[in-house]
Amino acid sequence: MQLEKYEEALDCYRVAQQKNPRNTQIPLQIEKALILKDNKSMGLTIFSLVPGRDICISKNSITNKIQSKIFDFAVKMKNLIYIIVDNETKECIVVDACWDVDGIIKFIKDRHLKLVGAIVTHHHFDHVGGKPPPPFNQLPIKVSGLCDLLKRFPNLKAYIHPLDIPYVLKSNPELSVLFTPIPLSKLPIRNRQSHFCNTNIISLIINFTLNSSSALSNTNVSRIIPTPHNFTLSLGNFTHLKFLHTPGHTEGSQSILVNDTRLFTGDTLMCGCTGRLDLPGGNLKQMKKTLRKRLGELDDKIVVYPGHDYGGDWTTIGIEKKKGVIGKIKRKS
Repeated sequence: MQLEKYEEALDCYRVAQQKNPRNTQIPLQIEKALILKDNKSMGLTIFSLVPGRDICISKNSITNKIQSKIFDFAVKMKNLIYIIVDNETKECIVVDACWDVDGIIKFIKDRHLKLVGAIVTHHHFDHVGGKPPPPFNQLPIKVSGLCDLLKRFPNLKAYIHPLDIPYVLKSNPELSVLFTPIPLSKLPIRNRQSHFCNTNIISLIINFTLNSSSALSNTNVSRIIPTPHNFTLSLGNFTHLKFLHTPGHTEGSQSILVNDTRLFTGDTLMCGCTGRLDLPGGNLKQMKKTLRKRLGELDDKIVVYPGHDYGGDWTTIGIEKKKGVIGKIKRKS
């Protein structure tokens, strides 16, 4: 399947299934091949980067022991970093760029893709980088992530839910040099009483750079884009993204629906489980509402790409409804 010869792969899997009908992994591989084939028919490619396989591969562990330890931790965390590609234009967006920005950039360049955006599903350090949480924040450790990516690509835009932007800036203090928040009173919006979540504003942040006299000057270039519920974004002519506010794991957790058929859920929904609620921003009431209403009302055929490989690297809305994780949860009498 890595060669994108999905029909041949399907034929091989079906032959294998006939010879070994009790193998429970073969039907899953058939389903995955069908998903990849469908992606291609939509003009879409989705790469899933796995720490230890695609990125976070230590080569100089002797000379950089701290980085090696961070990579080892990334492998244990089982994060999934995604690259969404519009096949016609080769434009791509990375979802939750973290742990190894150099490795992510190399993966993109090796495939001759054009990076045009970075999406953050939520503010936790294993998805956005920066300072790790206590007690590790006392150590001289910084996890590679969004801040490094924005430095490497001066015109790149980041898409973050408004409620999580302050936390991203807090865990990445270097961004305070590059970005200054705009007061609500100065935002170019008609209804200044509206909350960010209900206003499709262009940007919350103004980019600042040094001019020739080494003084900070306002360049009026938006770099961080707040993405309230139902915010939309196009990638090329045929790939369309819709941002869904799915709080619970954090206040500003968001899921991204691509072409109405593929859903990137971060830590809101994984295979057979949800993200933790005991971390900063976790809220049981909000999570229940997200799972029952916002995700539970989506089409069963939508393929879900979770933020971690905890029991699998993909599932569907229908599968999670049958498991009772989302939708109308039947209580035992």
